[in-house]
Amino acid sequence: MWNELCCADCRNTLVSANDVICRKCGQDKCRCNKESYTFDMVYGSYFFNEKPVADAVYRFKHEGERNIAELSAADIAEYIKVDNTTIPDFIVPVPMGRRKQISRGHNQAELFGKSLSKVLGYRCVGIYCSSMIQRTNNINTRKRNARNV
Repeated sequence: MWNELCCADCRNTLVSANDVICRKCGQDKCRCNKESYTFDMVYGSYFFNEKPVADAVYRFKHEGERNIAELSAADIAEYIKVDNTTIPDFIVPVPMGRRKQISRGHNQAELFGKSLSKVLGYRCVGIYCSSMIQRTNNINTRKRNARNV
């Protein structure tokens, strides 16, 4: 239908990560014994190596197309409601550096967080930072940066 977030053909190709990943570490091959985490639980939407998802995520990150955020938020919300184990105090999207947010025109994590908070009725709290780029940092540096936000 014209008003759906995803056509039926594409929807049928999506593989939910929630059916596979470890709730504690978020990996499809559990690494819980090797690392400690500063969060309670992990939910995922889909595996990004699948072509329709990879394409949708690219369009979301670089072109601001929000369908994948709303679709995955609705799917993740269903898993959270079914688990009913932990109700978060609020949703905190991953911060994005100000320069990158200006160049993209949006923070995709914040847009996803707002979509999820809308579906679940939780508050979404944005955290802003000036220039912290986390993807190249090791786990200890990431933890230290998170404490400083």
